[in-house]
Amino acid sequence: MAKEFSAIFSLLEHSLIDNYLICIDDLERKESTLTMTQLMGVVDELGKRKSCKIILILNDKTLSKQDLIDFNKYREKIVDLEIEYQPTTKENILKVFDSSHCFIEDFSEIFQTLNTSNIRIIKKFKWGIYKIESFIKDIEYSLQKQIFTRFAIFCWSFYDSENSLSLEDVIKEINNKEWILNPLKNENEDLSDEVKKWRGIASHFGLFPLEFDDHLVSMVTKGYLNKKSFRQVLEKKNQDEQASNARKKIHEAWDTYRGSFGDIEDVKEELKKLLDGDLSKISLSNFSQSIDLLEEFGVGILDYIEKYIKANKELFLSVEEYPYFKFFEIKNPQLKDRIENLRNVPRKFDIDEVLNNVSKNEGWDPKELDFLDSLSEDKIFEWMLSNPDSLPRKIKRGLLLFEDVSSNKEEQQKVFDAIVEKTKSALIRVGKKSPHDKRRVEIFYGLEIPES
Repeated sequence: MAKEFSAIFSLLEHSLIDNYLICIDDLERKESTLTMTQLMGVVDELGKRKSCKIILILNDKTLSKQDLIDFNKYREKIVDLEIEYQPTTKENILKVFDSSHCFIEDFSEIFQTLNTSNIRIIKKFKWGIYKIESFIKDIEYSLQKQIFTRFAIFCWSFYDSENSLSLEDVIKEINNKEWILNPLKNENEDLSDEVKKWRGIASHFGLFPLEFDDHLVSMVTKGYLNKKSFRQVLEKKNQDEQASNARKKIHEAWDTYRGSFGDIEDVKEELKKLLDGDLSKISLSNFSQSIDLLEEFGVGILDYIEKYIKANKELFLSVEEYPYFKFFEIKNPQLKDRIENLRNVPRKFDIDEVLNNVSKNEGWDPKELDFLDSLSEDKIFEWMLSNPDSLPRKIKRGLLLFEDVSSNKEEQQKVFDAIVEKTKSALIRVGKKSPHDKRRVEIFYGLEIPES
């Protein structure tokens, strides 16, 4: 900017500028080598000697301390008219987003809470929202709003030059679990005004660390989004959010029922609406209480029970002793019988399916362990030769996983040792089939194949 003004000085000397309308924008971004005194001197010269009209556009809140002092020194003498342009947050939101956007009110509320109408930040926010909208269009609204809020906060802290809190500061505060648990614990704590302001914002939004924060921060700082990882995190979080929202709605229905003597139709219809949705998102405790209440209202519940059992069948079968009955009483006899009958049906096991589960989860339920213990060396050998998918994973993190675990129960430790022994014997038999198989078993499984 200093170079540009040296050219202006030269033009002034040669009288090439006269009766011009001149606009000087972003005054606060001038180079440090150009002083405010020099700049205001040029403005004065252009106005008095060259009959020019000059428009100065600046944000005086972001001027350096010395520049502000110098600017105010000449302000009264040189500036004839001052106009403060101060659009509201909502006005600038509507300059960036269409008024028909389905989340326009949410965006306005978020940026109003941040107390910023900076249109550059809102545009950065818009770019990010459009980049991820295909990932979030079908997730729970409550989760969508969490994402909007956090992304707006990250943009605000990263791009707002008037904000003394950096993005790193904000992330650190979000992860500060001590104050999240009790934000008002230390009322007399010596905090800066910026931190106090931030904690008010964080308290308003109920912020706490979430799994997708790193992805949103990466978009702000690097413009990059790991789409696959973001989608996986979002799918898991959305499942949790759906379950949480279902619980809240059931509790709200119960509160309405307990808290008033009004018409029960609204309660009944709300419960039916919830049970007509995704039953895999409703806990057995909430489901049991809901059908008890519907039955009291005279609503048929057998169809709901069958649908619930079908939706949660794998969950009921996934552990040896599902701990429902230890924590509450299931009153409905049909529901109780259906669960007990389901769990009493002999489960058919497939070696490949069981090892797939064990190797992925790095864990097992007692029935799966009993099944693996029941396998003979021949069965394991035959399975290895059937060329199943992901064979190394299923051997190393499935069958041979038991080599790396121990039990304080003698009988269970014997089971672990037996599975490992049969697996190694089967691998040695595979290694004896050919020189190539011998080399693969020795290299990939660390077993020495004895000469025949």
